[in-house]
Amino acid sequence: MKWRLGSLLLIAGAASAFNIIIIWLRLEHLMDPRWHGDSQLQIALIVIAVVTIAGLVLIFKLAAPKPWVFAATALVVVAGFVPRAIDAYDESQARAAQTVADLAYEAKLLADLAERKQDIEARIAARRPYTPDEAEAFIELVRHSNLISQGRADHSVVAMALLQRALEGKVFDPNAPVKNRFKAGALPVPLFLALYRMIRQVPERPVETREWKILLLLTGNGADLSLPGVEPVAADLRKTATPVFNGVYLELK
Repeated sequence: MKWRLGSLLLIAGAASAFNIIIIWLRLEHLMDPRWHGDSQLQIALIVIAVVTIAGLVLIFKLAAPKPWVFAATALVVVAGFVPRAIDAYDESQARAAQTVADLAYEAKLLADLAERKQDIEARIAARRPYTPDEAEAFIELVRHSNLISQGRADHSVVAMALLQRALEGKVFDPNAPVKNRFKAGALPVPLFLALYRMIRQVPERPVETREWKILLLLTGNGADLSLPGVEPVAADLRKTATPVFNGVYLELK
């Protein structure tokens, strides 16, 4: 009987340790840089080890009653799953917080788009074009209007329509000179060229479709392709764009 109870306790301890070290740590969190559950892991392993050893002493040395052995076995099993339960709760809380943040971001984006629409019409009426910095901020708004990756809606169609309205209303200049934010002392370049260099940093790789559409809108509405340094833009515009990766990217050849 002692050997059966001892074996039961050892199996429970081994299973709990396996659950923590192999299933939880190795398979679920090994590659997750956000995980900081080392203390939970250590405490759980210590509890498993101490209770297992104490239980074996009770069984073979002190001949403890079965209820004590079963209680020790249950404690070992619980210790092996408590860290996972805590981790699951933390993850659910993190997901909930991220959902709230995504909703807030989308609400702000919608408000910015609505405000931008009024601003464009006011500028057209007053013939007051965007400054280079304002134009660059406008482009960034358009570039980040697709929230599908965040589980929200794609608002890029609305954003692109606003950009087109600004271009047609002559309040947005694709040739506006903008500074390089990453290279101090670099000479300003036309806005459309700055965008091109950003989205085509590795020319041999496909370009994101949404980014390319923004560039096409700029080059089709007043971008000066005769300026020095824009030859790569003109060369890519002559290439055939083939959708790849389910249309998310375009291969230019």
